[in-house]
Amino acid sequence: MGKTGDSLQSLALEIVQNGQKVATAELAPEVGWTLPKAFDATKTLIISGPQRLFRLSKAEAAKIDGSKDSTLSLRVRATTTAGDVFVDEAGTVQLLVRFTGTNRFNPRDEDLGGDDWARPWLRDLVTGYGTGLTWNDFSNMNGGPFPKHSWHRDGIDVDGFFAGYNDLNAATATTIIGHLNNPTYGKYILAVYVKFKDGDPTDKFYVAIRDAKALDDGRKVTDVILADSEHPTHFHWRIIPK
Repeated sequence: MGKTGDSLQSLALEIVQNGQKVATAELAPEVGWTLPKAFDATKTLIISGPQRLFRLSKAEAAKIDGSKDSTLSLRVRATTTAGDVFVDEAGTVQLLVRFTGTNRFNPRDEDLGGDDWARPWLRDLVTGYGTGLTWNDFSNMNGGPFPKHSWHRDGIDVDGFFAGYNDLNAATATTIIGHLNNPTYGKYILAVYVKFKDGDPTDKFYVAIRDAKALDDGRKVTDVILADSEHPTHFHWRIIPK
């Protein structure tokens, strides 16, 4: 809101990390505004309908520290031609970074906003497992609802696969238990979702995890490896944020 006769000179989204402004996203060209833009008779400018308001360039995004998990604060700064400045706190978002590893498997979800985004800790965790594992969906760029997925909203979920997984037998169970016993990362895997017949004594995978000794961190195997019908061809990790 500005003074009658004044106009909007600039509008930007500032990204604040650890109390310091680290990057700025400029007004997106698709908004259709040419600045300066005069205030109307109500001394306001209104953008109606959901749309992308700001665009963060690669150069500005590179200024954000993506080395560890972080919460980013957002604030909108408007400056008028007369020199008035208005700052509005726009809330917080969880920092997500792009997983750029090439060890991925299909199908992917490029047409639904991308599936490469994770908290830095999840990126480091899956990278730490090295070869032998391939990955599919993490989360979308902005977090939140991810079409066709009931999970993958917060950057702490990932779908994975390894050779022999689809046998879903005792050997599959042994491999997954080995992941959970990784001395550096295993304790941070909160749950592994797998399609198996929970409680069925004829299910070789179930019997293997039922009879397995406790994990090295003391957790019961069947409290961590959980049955889920949505994962027939891959497993799903949910991690504990660090």
